[in-house]
Amino acid sequence: MKITLSRHLIPLLLLVASNLCAYAQNNAITLQWKINENPTIKPENTLHEVLNVAMCEECAAKTTEDNLYKIPYYTRKIAAEFIDIDQVRLKDIKTQSSTSQKLHPYLSTDFEINTSESIQQGKRYIYIQVIPVRKNGNTLEYLTSFTLDVQTRAYARTTANLKKKKDQTYNSVLESGNFYKLAIGSDGVYKIDKSFLVGSGADLSTLRMSKFKLYGNGGHMLPEVIAQQRYDDLQENAIYAVDNNGNDIMDDDDYFLWYGTGPTKFNYVKSTQSYDAIGHDFDIGAYYFITWDSPTNGKRMTTSPANDGLNTDAIITTYEHIVYHESNEQNHIQSGRKWWGDMMQITTFKNFNYNISNVATSEKVGVRSIVTARTLRGFTAGMTLRLGDSLIRSITFNTVDGSYDERYADRPTTMTKNVGVQDGNLTLAYDFSKTLNEAAAWIDYHVLTVPRKLIDNGEQQIIRINRKTEIGNLQYNIEQLNAQSFIWNITDHINVSRQATYSNGTFSSFKVANVATDMKPRFILASANNAKIPGFIGKIKNQNLHAIKDIDYLMVTSPELEEQTNRLADFHRANGLVVQVVITPEVFNEFSSGSQDVTAIRDLSKLIYDRGMLPGAERTFKHILLFGDASYDYKNVEENNTNIVPIYQSYESNEPTRSYCSDDYYAILDDSEGYWGITSADEGLDLNVGRLPASNAAEAKIMVDKIIHYHSESSRGNWMQTITFVADDENYNQHVGPSENMTAGISLQSPEYNINKIWMDAYEQVSFGSGNKYPKVNVDITKVIGSQGTLIFNYVGHGGENGMAHERVVTRPEIASWSNYDKLSFYITASCELAKIDNLDIESPGELMLLNPNGGAIGLLATTRVVFIGANTELNTLLVNNNLLRQANGQLPALGEAYAKMRNDDGNEEVNKRCFILLADPAMRLLSPSEKVVTTFINDVPIGLFTDTSSSQYDTLKALDLVTIEGEIRDQNNVLLSDFNGTVYPTFYDKPGKYKTLVNDPQSLPLEFEEQNRVIYKGAITATNGKFKFQFVVPKDIAYNVAPGKLSYYAKDGLMHGGGAEISYPVGGTSDNVIDDTKFDQLELFIDDESWVFGGGTDRTPLLLAKLLDSSGINTIGSGIGREMVATLDAGTDAERIIIVNDYFKPELNSYQAGSVEYPFEELPPGRHTLSLKVWDVYNNSKDAYTEFEVAENKEIQLSNVLNYPNPFSSNTAFHFDHNKAGQYLTANLIIATVSGKVIKSITQDIPNAPAHSSDILWDAKDDYGDRIGRGVYIYTLKVRAEDGSTFSKTEKLYIVN
Repeated sequence: MKITLSRHLIPLLLLVASNLCAYAQNNAITLQWKINENPTIKPENTLHEVLNVAMCEECAAKTTEDNLYKIPYYTRKIAAEFIDIDQVRLKDIKTQSSTSQKLHPYLSTDFEINTSESIQQGKRYIYIQVIPVRKNGNTLEYLTSFTLDVQTRAYARTTANLKKKKDQTYNSVLESGNFYKLAIGSDGVYKIDKSFLVGSGADLSTLRMSKFKLYGNGGHMLPEVIAQQRYDDLQENAIYAVDNNGNDIMDDDDYFLWYGTGPTKFNYVKSTQSYDAIGHDFDIGAYYFITWDSPTNGKRMTTSPANDGLNTDAIITTYEHIVYHESNEQNHIQSGRKWWGDMMQITTFKNFNYNISNVATSEKVGVRSIVTARTLRGFTAGMTLRLGDSLIRSITFNTVDGSYDERYADRPTTMTKNVGVQDGNLTLAYDFSKTLNEAAAWIDYHVLTVPRKLIDNGEQQIIRINRKTEIGNLQYNIEQLNAQSFIWNITDHINVSRQATYSNGTFSSFKVANVATDMKPRFILASANNAKIPGFIGKIKNQNLHAIKDIDYLMVTSPELEEQTNRLADFHRANGLVVQVVITPEVFNEFSSGSQDVTAIRDLSKLIYDRGMLPGAERTFKHILLFGDASYDYKNVEENNTNIVPIYQSYESNEPTRSYCSDDYYAILDDSEGYWGITSADEGLDLNVGRLPASNAAEAKIMVDKIIHYHSESSRGNWMQTITFVADDENYNQHVGPSENMTAGISLQSPEYNINKIWMDAYEQVSFGSGNKYPKVNVDITKVIGSQGTLIFNYVGHGGENGMAHERVVTRPEIASWSNYDKLSFYITASCELAKIDNLDIESPGELMLLNPNGGAIGLLATTRVVFIGANTELNTLLVNNNLLRQANGQLPALGEAYAKMRNDDGNEEVNKRCFILLADPAMRLLSPSEKVVTTFINDVPIGLFTDTSSSQYDTLKALDLVTIEGEIRDQNNVLLSDFNGTVYPTFYDKPGKYKTLVNDPQSLPLEFEEQNRVIYKGAITATNGKFKFQFVVPKDIAYNVAPGKLSYYAKDGLMHGGGAEISYPVGGTSDNVIDDTKFDQLELFIDDESWVFGGGTDRTPLLLAKLLDSSGINTIGSGIGREMVATLDAGTDAERIIIVNDYFKPELNSYQAGSVEYPFEELPPGRHTLSLKVWDVYNNSKDAYTEFEVAENKEIQLSNVLNYPNPFSSNTAFHFDHNKAGQYLTANLIIATVSGKVIKSITQDIPNAPAHSSDILWDAKDDYGDRIGRGVYIYTLKVRAEDGSTFSKTEKLYIVN
């Protein structure tokens, strides 16, 4: 909950010291700036491209109302449970000036300070926001440093400040007994008789009429505002029972009647004297529950007296009959909750004919209808609405420009008027006119308020009299009341009563006392003969969600996904959380009377949240997971709907940039809240909320498997210390600029992470027929995800449902091909629609990442709709800096906790920001080493002295130096972990290199940036009893200027792992102890495995495998001057590919002199291929290797080079063959026969994890009976079966000599 308290404009001349009132906080702040003196808005800029004039690196930024510029702001959050703000001042200020005046229209002449209050998880916070720029004459003045002086006072805690705990029941009526669920479609009297129950399969053997009960709260939507009244659990309804012979047994002619409230609510609009319809956004029906095995009698209707002796103030002889039509056929932008029907395009008119009896023609018929239309600029469209001959309204529609991110159609228009009619034959006629053939119009709904006489016409009639001004004692006169008919008072639909009447001449009458203007009663006139029959849903299981308390984590899912959700719950339970799994039908049964309603889930969440705040609560409710896919289609209008667990959809369904779907609604829980969706109020999150968008049990299993695997030992590795940023080009660096700032922030706050920058404009752009592309960006992204691994993949830029960027640097096929199961990344995609999970036509790229069973994502923070650039970068920065990567007690925050902090710390709430969603387990934390790895000695010098410039032992790591490093693994208290016995993975980086963008496009600006990506040494070292030691030679190819390098550590011992970084090692210059080394010692090149033979066969995804050995060490630095590890495929052909494989080098354990290269090829074409590899040692000596291989035509197993050796032989031989299924489980069958065909020996042998060249089958020249075979020529046939069932056989000759 955020409530603006005050806004102060502080004249700097008035800032003087004052005495503290209760408490003072003084915080000195320094701000770093990038000033753009002459920002230019290009004509081709779209509305959503905003410019940074004054970019503050420590600040967030908010977009101006015209979407042209961003204004920086600095925010400080203060815990405020016991204090309140008395005054906020800026002291000790220092400023600088700029000549730019672009921001002047949006700024004050003083630095603005705003304060706001937020209640988060029951705790009070105050946010102080400073706008550190102002206009000062003709200049822009900005703060570079200041002291934030906060004067506080004691917080006056009154009962109004305290959270009101709702005294909700702990026992649902559904907790015990046999319950059956019924469905109705509209308001009216419903009947249940014996034939209905028998036909539904219910057991009537125990049914006693007196025990029969009916529960339900009606079918209207729940109120979103938390403070508004709602029923706690299901209410028992008063019903009418007919037991004709009084035996309390359900006989054939016995029945029950009750009044049911349908899903549509009709509100009287006094200003137009007509009714408005509020349809149910989430369900098409209303639901009730029946039972008859309670020991107590059921609730029965009472009878209200006729009051014939009461004085009469007015007589009622007419009432308001409602005619309602709504057809939900089309959601224009497939977003939000607004649906339209009755499209007029090919046919441009629509007539609705109604024949209503007993119309009171002396009164007017009220017409209310909502319509819209779509036509493009330059064309016209209009509509005329008539009731009979009476014009209701004639309108001209506004045009739209047809852009995807602009309004789809004109804003809805309400057409309303009261007109006289001659009789009950009513025709409502819509006439649409247009000049564009493709233009179309739609109807939301219409309501006719028809005055009718109070005459019993044999139909059910709901008697409303809101139009009437009469008050006091009202007398109702009903004509021709049938003896079988009855009148019920339905003003309170839970406690309906029978209304007695008295004979009044030709009328049947009754009187109601003390009727007020705003409390008009409602009645229904009906009979058992015209009662409606409900639908039978079925028997439901007992349930009691109202009993839930003292939990950490709530998982909401569907019955189909319940098993997998419980698997995930068990995983968290094993890690100490108390988890409750609930399914949506049960939530709806208890909290929304069986109707699907997003507020039912919110209300359950609210109940548990409140109980966690009560004195004596054992647990505080923290996390909520929505486990299931979502949809904009709550009512299954569309085919292939994926509404598994509903998501909150906005009321806006016309403007894409103001329409959204969000799960935040389920986490906004304080008593004064609930206006978030209705009025776009800025309300804070009280829970950590996330969603796993599985559509079925198979998809759910994939997601749970990945989460469990993510926390297993096989997922531990130094990949988790890499964070990758990708930034789009163009838009005047509005993608790459914030990305640069975020990387700078991480480097300062969390230096243990290694930053990988992929700035698209720093790559060569290639023009294709389909447009410009960055093919090397695609390769690098696939490499970093599929092979290297990255903890976080952060993308800022354009995107959509087909991938990232206009150049498609990440495509749907690429996502499907990722195989990083042991290195699952968390994706932050500040881009449009990359996670539009409620699209029914196509799975979004974000969903593909989650659903990839072989890799992809462990989770995402992504967008479900079109978003503004400003909103993108603001939230992205709030998530990454000082949040997601901020360790506490050796672990990162839960993903949902980081998401909630991002939301709550955002001082610039915009509806468009609600398009961001956390698609992840909110209680899960990203992998982070819990222990510390530190350096203790370098070349026998303590680390503190080696890096201390004032020390006599200060030194520099020089090119070709032999370096010895010692270190330890310690816990968070800096104590040696003597039981740590595992492997340390050090990676030593040269000092940062300088790079620049290429300005590939007109809207790309030049940018110089640094990246620390040149690897001096990469090793794998044994740690014993918490200590380790290793050596390496600094490559000759380092940059020779002296500046700090970086040593990054990762250590692993089972599930125990540690990390760290040293960033103070000086690197540069040349060693004084250079040895004479003129050659690279040894290089071997294979395909698939070391059994490889030249020219052998393989499949379409072979593995390049190389073994390297050099006494001085192997150069992995990748200097960019021709001394990278380079593989060349099919050299000299049109298909030639040159591949830098430095990143695929794996060091041998405890050696800087040996290692291997493993590079996986993808989908090579069938046929003969050549492959060469060139590598370098640290002295810049090179070595080359070469081989050839054959890629099989198809994916079935292929054999080549089938032979036996030795051949001829006398007593033993081995059978060799090459194949294209390296690593698979093969079954080989060898049959040896004479030249005449007689089989003398049969051998079947399994070859698990088969090498590319097999020599596993041995024969001792004996037959099946153990007798030695005589001299001669024999024929053998080798048949091999692969895992996929494919087989291949080859026949050859062998020779036996004695």
